[in-house]
Amino acid sequence: MMLTLYHLPISPNSRRVWIKLIDKGLEFELVEVQLSGEQFKLEFSAINPFHNIPALVDDGFNVFNVIESLAILDYLEVKYPTPVMLLKDPKDLAILRMVEMVSVNELLPAVTPLNLCQ
Repeated sequence: MMLTLYHLPISPNSRRVWIKLIDKGLEFELVEVQLSGEQFKLEFSAINPFHNIPALVDDGFNVFNVIESLAILDYLEVKYPTPVMLLKDPKDLAILRMVEMVSVNELLPAVTPLNLCQ
């Protein structure tokens, strides 16, 4: 079993998946994708036709690609349930999901121009 995370180190969405992989104690390979054109190459388009990162390739019995950071987190939690990292209390879980969605939909778009200045 080999997991491959296609990422960009400055991407908050990539980092959230990277941290989950580390916290789960999973072995994985990192492949950096520069968003200055690499995401449009045929090899990466086959992994993620939307041309964004992160993307996770789970090369087990059948190759399976997972895109979108929150979907990747859920996939990892269900496929690799130990250690348990998902909250069990419904209110706590709802708060977690709300914070995740606000960070993805509201905060990240506001700081993306700042990342491009680096």
